[in-house]
Amino acid sequence: GSSGDAGSSGVAGSSGAAGSSGAAGSSGAAGSSGAAGSSGAAGSGGSCSGALEAIAPTQSCTPPSSTAPPSLEKLDYFRNQPCPRQGNDACLGVQRPATSEARPAVLVVHGGGFTGGGPFGSSVLQVVARLAERGYVGISVGYRLCDPRTGANGFPAPFSDVRCAVRFVRQNAASLGVDPRRLALLGTSAGGAIVNLVGAAANGGEVLDDGSCPLSGDSSVSAVLSYYGGHDLANSADFSTNIQGTLAACHGTLSLGTASATTWIDAADPPALLLHGTADDSVNARQSERGLSALHAACVPATYLPLAGARHAFSPLEPAVPGASAADGTTATCTALAFLDRYLRP
Repeated sequence: GSSGDAGSSGVAGSSGAAGSSGAAGSSGAAGSSGAAGSSGAAGSGGSCSGALEAIAPTQSCTPPSSTAPPSLEKLDYFRNQPCPRQGNDACLGVQRPATSEARPAVLVVHGGGFTGGGPFGSSVLQVVARLAERGYVGISVGYRLCDPRTGANGFPAPFSDVRCAVRFVRQNAASLGVDPRRLALLGTSAGGAIVNLVGAAANGGEVLDDGSCPLSGDSSVSAVLSYYGGHDLANSADFSTNIQGTLAACHGTLSLGTASATTWIDAADPPALLLHGTADDSVNARQSERGLSALHAACVPATYLPLAGARHAFSPLEPAVPGASAADGTTATCTALAFLDRYLRP
């Protein structure tokens, strides 16, 4: 995209994991939530030459079962060296699948309201482990956290860091066992807002770099998978009071419009899958509807999968979703896996 408005934060979203044995699996309606596929305005679909849906809802698959990475490598992506034992903001956790071939990579960006969380939490590492079990290089990504009392590490710090991490993975693909042509972003809550913006702004958002990254070059990805992340941070009514306060304290040098994916979205953006609980009282599901509408208006393939009854911070790629039906939880997991297979597999 070329100009700038993005998501929200949200509580530390948990991260779960992925499943499914094959590519797109079966399609069909989304369990009991009804609205699987697109929900919300389709934008200017009539003038688009291709299909606007990124993936059909997929109702069955074989989920992976890993709960922790067996051999996680911790790297500092600013300095290209091992991370300190306790980790830091510029750390990656890399888990390769059991193969010597270069594989697609999924960078997992944690939640935490822009003020908490980290790349080595158990829920994030479960996602990384299951992605590796699935045949992807799973990579958890740390980023600078804002101190809402002082505004330190406010925007664009988290966006700049994740863009830097994408560049690091692409430029060090050979040593990481990654195919640099096939990268995706997966984010939860604040991480969802970050991946929405990084995916939309890609190489046109220099204002989102704060000058700290030692790397330059391509920060684009092939797909974005966003769990209950914001797209339009300036629409404060969609966020809880706590998140509104965080955004006011942490927007840094950027307006909330410039920090929103909806401002940056254009036809060059990667396909997106948006998942959101309809009972989310931290980041209202209207945020994913707004994101879907903007993506479709720009003719970007995108699918929104609402989960009836689910609240904030459910685990990604995990069939058991508190508050949602078993059918909807399974559909969410299987559709996410089918989406990654469709856009990352050769």
